[in-house]
Amino acid sequence: MLTQNEAKKLLLSRLQAHLGPRDLAVDEDRTIERSFGWVFFLAETPPTAPHSSTNCSLGPIIVNKNVEQVIASSTNYPLDRFIGIYEKLLAESLGIASNWCLTLSHPLDWYPTDSPPVPERNRHEDRITKEAKEAGFYEIR
Repeated sequence: MLTQNEAKKLLLSRLQAHLGPRDLAVDEDRTIERSFGWVFFLAETPPTAPHSSTNCSLGPIIVNKNVEQVIASSTNYPLDRFIGIYEKLLAESLGIASNWCLTLSHPLDWYPTDSPPVPERNRHEDRITKEAKEAGFYEIR
């Protein structure tokens, strides 16, 4: 289980790997703690900007402290809605005793006819994955 400082480091390292070198900082005043972890907001300050003024705000971004998952959304939701969607997906995932994943190696509702029947558990995972994608959620790895 991550501490808040470990979660911040994980978030910043994943964003650096995803976005390339950037001068990013967590906006401490806007951080929200929830049972699953934290919702962070970040600010990007270009090193060449006059007076180090902030020109870009990133977030909200969720860090799940239990599974080291970093989640963002391509859809600009009101904050309560963003958190609510994540909590709903997380509850559904925990209900089937697995962690939902946002990437699949096959289409959601298609299974080759020569393959064995798909276990019920996989159908639920696929449904959760589909809901997450439809909501614009993606994992930053």
